[in-house]
Amino acid sequence: MYAFAQFRVILSVIILMISALGIGSYIYRLILGTSVKSPQHFWLGYFYGQALLSTFFFLISWLIPTPINWYFGIGLIILGIWCFFNSFPEFKLFAAKKWSLPELFVMTTLSAVILFSVFYSFLKPTEWDEVSYHVPVMKELAQGNLRFPLLQASPYVAFYQPFSFFYGSLPYASESFASWGYLISGENESVAHLIYMVNFVIFLLIVNAFLLEFYKIGRLTRMVVCLAITLHGGILMLLTTGLVDVTTGILQVLSGLLLIQADKEKKRGYLWLSLFCLGAAFGHKFTTAFILPVYIPWFYLSARKLATLREQSLKGISWLFLGGGIWYFKNLLYFFNPVYPLYFGHKGMTDDQYLFLHNTLIQVLRVPINLSSFIKMISDQYKNEVGLIAFLIVLIFSFFFSKVRLKRTELILLLAGLSMFFMNFLLGSQLSRYVLLLPIIVYLLSAKYVDWSKILSIMLFAVLLLMQFTNIKAKSLWQARIHELTSIANATNKDNLGGSIGCVASIYEYCIENCSKPESVLNLWDAYAAVYYESSRIFITPKTTTFEDLELPNTVEYVYINFQWRDSLLRDAEPHRDMRPVARAKFEEKRMSIDDPIFTTDGCSLYKLITDPPNNTEMQPQ
Repeated sequence: MYAFAQFRVILSVIILMISALGIGSYIYRLILGTSVKSPQHFWLGYFYGQALLSTFFFLISWLIPTPINWYFGIGLIILGIWCFFNSFPEFKLFAAKKWSLPELFVMTTLSAVILFSVFYSFLKPTEWDEVSYHVPVMKELAQGNLRFPLLQASPYVAFYQPFSFFYGSLPYASESFASWGYLISGENESVAHLIYMVNFVIFLLIVNAFLLEFYKIGRLTRMVVCLAITLHGGILMLLTTGLVDVTTGILQVLSGLLLIQADKEKKRGYLWLSLFCLGAAFGHKFTTAFILPVYIPWFYLSARKLATLREQSLKGISWLFLGGGIWYFKNLLYFFNPVYPLYFGHKGMTDDQYLFLHNTLIQVLRVPINLSSFIKMISDQYKNEVGLIAFLIVLIFSFFFSKVRLKRTELILLLAGLSMFFMNFLLGSQLSRYVLLLPIIVYLLSAKYVDWSKILSIMLFAVLLLMQFTNIKAKSLWQARIHELTSIANATNKDNLGGSIGCVASIYEYCIENCSKPESVLNLWDAYAAVYYESSRIFITPKTTTFEDLELPNTVEYVYINFQWRDSLLRDAEPHRDMRPVARAKFEEKRMSIDDPIFTTDGCSLYKLITDPPNNTEMQPQ
């Protein structure tokens, strides 16, 4: 059964990939007026098709009731498949040239890393961001009949009231596309992982084709650059998860590469494709706005001789909208605010809830805005990125001492990456995964200098390999993933999940074996468990913050306590006042047996529920 389930996942991803490639080829022909002539633009078509399908999948889930919307979605997928076979490329996608020994060695290493990541992609989502909102949104979009903001029915709302207002109003282009993979695969949650892996592999094919077609870079250097991008810590860590940061960075890079191509070939069609990719990046994350201070003047400089200002405005807005702007239009329509609820108003939320959201979501992640904090942030985020440092040294050395200079458009692309980095420090959450654009650009622009010597390429390859064996952070990542994969074959689900989601995995296993009724375990503290195990109907989480007169269903027999969460919330109750931790603790003490727990493991315990609580019960210390 497991093998068949994974086969359905693979089949669903292949169907969506073919459909996206077909739609993308049609978009290219529509804009450029000619069929696809090169591998680079054939693979780029995948991202055009994915963006357009994502937008239309969202529209039919929003505007057409279920199950009628499913027929429209199936029709779109079939149309894409027809476009694919009707416009299959006549050129060779892969050159049949003899490989040298170093090239084979690098390619084998890259293939092994990719293959390992593909296997790892089949694991069930466990990252907090995936479990709490990425996967639930994917399911909600698949079901249709949408209500805005999304995630209103999430158990997480019981723990964090602004949850639905913020996370339910984010752009979800990737989840919209993945929702049809979820449906076709038989509602397998890991399908998003594999889709994002396919996104990355196709991006590597685009990088390979771009470096060959645009710079005439040798194959060894192209393979080393692709390996460097793959092994970059921020990318490798996210590659097999349901987080969309890698795909967002890819789309941002592609929008820049297409502007470079528009500037070189003087074809305005590339301007619209660049805007289409930028719109798709906006459909993934608000933070794409951080490159606009550079992108807008760059686009104007490239477009001024190719299109009138009126054409730039009309076509630009159209392609931005189709790429991913629909998510901002939806917020404008429902909340009169395209970036709801971060800026420009927070309709439906109280001022206290908005302040609470701002303090707990943004300010808690940020360091002070000063030079020392900036230097420390760079050190903390990149000191272990030995490969990036090596490529950066090559780029800087060549910039000052080489006769071959970076072109104007290449410098602007680098400036866009720096803009993303600085704006994220000044205005964003300061997380390094939001600025993957910058390291990818460094790897790409270094290629023209690394290609001077095969020895330099081999040396950089050696540095990349040594980093995986000697760098503590890289070693820990590989060891953890190997352990998780081997534990699937050799251990129970509890052993596999324990390292990922904590002691609640053991509590869940115990309840499956010993709790006869659904919704028999009261969960007052663990928001993650409430969402992760929502479909199993073992835990019940009161969807309220008023506990004084709370009546529990007759099915509830036990109380589950995660002491790590409980103690941290009670220790620092004021910042988490929205959860009312003190009221939760009083209710828990009133309804929980003070006898020894019936089951305990690594900081989690299961207690018997008192069915007839005393009127006056003093709080017992834990």
